[in-house]
Amino acid sequence: YVPFIILLGTLFIAGGGICLKGTLRGSPMLNTCILALGASLASFMGTTGAAMLLIRPLIKANSWRKSKVHLVVFFIFLVANIGGSLTPLGDPPLFLGFLKGVSFFWTMNLFKMMLPTIIILLIVFYLVDTALYKKEGTPPDDGVKEPIKLEGKINFIFLGAIIAAILFSSSVSKDPGFFDQTIHDSFTQEIEAASADQKVARENLMKFNEEHKGNLDSVSDELMVLRSLDQDAIAKTNGLRGKQSHDSTMGFHIGGVTLPYTNAIRDGLLVLVGLLSLLLTSKATREDNFFTWEPILEVAKLFSAIFLTIIPVLAILKAGIHGDLSAVIWAVMGPDNQANNVMYFWLTGILSSFLDNAPTYVVFFNTAGGDAATLMSENTTLLAISAGAVFMGANTYIGNAPNFMVKSIAEENGIKMPSFFGYMAWSFGILTPIFVLLTFIFF
Repeated sequence: YVPFIILLGTLFIAGGGICLKGTLRGSPMLNTCILALGASLASFMGTTGAAMLLIRPLIKANSWRKSKVHLVVFFIFLVANIGGSLTPLGDPPLFLGFLKGVSFFWTMNLFKMMLPTIIILLIVFYLVDTALYKKEGTPPDDGVKEPIKLEGKINFIFLGAIIAAILFSSSVSKDPGFFDQTIHDSFTQEIEAASADQKVARENLMKFNEEHKGNLDSVSDELMVLRSLDQDAIAKTNGLRGKQSHDSTMGFHIGGVTLPYTNAIRDGLLVLVGLLSLLLTSKATREDNFFTWEPILEVAKLFSAIFLTIIPVLAILKAGIHGDLSAVIWAVMGPDNQANNVMYFWLTGILSSFLDNAPTYVVFFNTAGGDAATLMSENTTLLAISAGAVFMGANTYIGNAPNFMVKSIAEENGIKMPSFFGYMAWSFGILTPIFVLLTFIFF
């Protein structure tokens, strides 16, 4: 939780220090362009950074309008979630995948899903905004036209420094000096043996399926035993890998949890970047940007509760086929334990909507085998998990941290946002048909 809120807080401070000034008259075309720009930037400056940069200018440009809720809802869809699909810097689940060995540029595979989704949403938004705009008439003209300009541009350097700090900590974490080689090597032989057992268990299952093809119902008990042995072998290998990583990592040991030195360095650098942004951005710029601490404080309180309450849920999911949510694990598998990518997409997405999408991604990443090289070569399963976590984080206010932050800023500016379930009516009504279409096309 602490690294999570440090990263969000630093992005909030740096993004909130950039002020877009000038005369902007909210119109369907201008609003669509702002949403398209935000969706384009989100993968490279993070969904939080892009949201903080553009939400206030969008609200200010449309301050004269009565109908503004749809502006914020589509902003959450596009800028705070789906736009962050292309790099590990865009959204926390993808960053966790990067730390687990997924190539930095592999996430570009999501472009083929992201682009049509964004285009459809922009078209729907334009049509909705145009209909509402026509009912409200033309914006008032007070005769004052300020040129468009950016203040607080130094914060773009700080946003770059945030990205650099994350990449730096990831690169130095591979330095042998940051882990105990003896402990690391002691696990290697066990992991190799477990991987060999896992391979044998999968081969036995495939052989059994081939021998009883078309008549599996009559041998359902034997089939379930072999499927369970296969899943147990995967769980054992993943458990050993996790223990190897935890026990061999050099760091501070706090309550049974290891805080790696590299993570401490990263978090320290992020705190330093946030302080420099506060010191070097003029007070007037932040005031012009209507910057306050309330949105990030609300997010900090909300997600402290979420992080605490998801612990038992994730523990049950991690128990796999022996836990009370074993039905979820079996649901993503076919009779031969091969991935059911439709279910991976939807279950990862649904759970990401109500849990934090980052740990949900990790659970299903491990359920799929937990080996980044294998998942990248197979491609479709990892694509389903990644898209489910990132795209469906837009389904609720708590699906992704920037969602609630954007909601808080909108309410600070006098926009009466829908309730939790009211927002879900928007998201399920608009997004679900798009996700169904993506399912038929890609999975």
